[in-house]
Amino acid sequence: MAETAKILNPEKIVLLPVKDAGCPMADMINCIPNRRLKEKSIPKAAVVSYVNSNADVKAVSDVCVTSSNAVKIINTLPQEEVIFVPDKNLATLLHNTKTKKRIIIWPGFCCVHEKITPESVEKAKKTYPRRKGDGASECRAEVTKLADAVCSTSQMITFAKRI
Repeated sequence: MAETAKILNPEKIVLLPVKDAGCPMADMINCIPNRRLKEKSIPKAAVVSYVNSNADVKAVSDVCVTSSNAVKIINTLPQEEVIFVPDKNLATLLHNTKTKKRIIIWPGFCCVHEKITPESVEKAKKTYPRRKGDGASECRAEVTKLADAVCSTSQMITFAKRI
């Protein structure tokens, strides 16, 4: 994310607490397989990269999206097929519930969201039966199915204020 912040704000200083800090999910793809997938396998597909991807991947993508604007942007693309990188969970959610486009899913994932299990959600629901719970759109489908709402980060704030 620091890399993206610097690209968007080149005149600003971006501080990293750890020089080698990175995102394991973003590191699950680089521009080479991204470009090869498009050129050799599905040349007519649009390449959509999630904001949590590295600059080299964004550079060979047609568009970059966030979890809150992915549906709107994907649905405006003229292509019927979309290669979505790197988050398989967000791509699966989009494919299954949010768009009629064919989503080709890259197998990357957020290691933090992947640790959230259906069992942990069910336990929380039993512990707090009168509470509503939201789930991040980057969680596995088995987890988002159990959520009262599936949200982007900004939508989580709105959801929490509303309940």
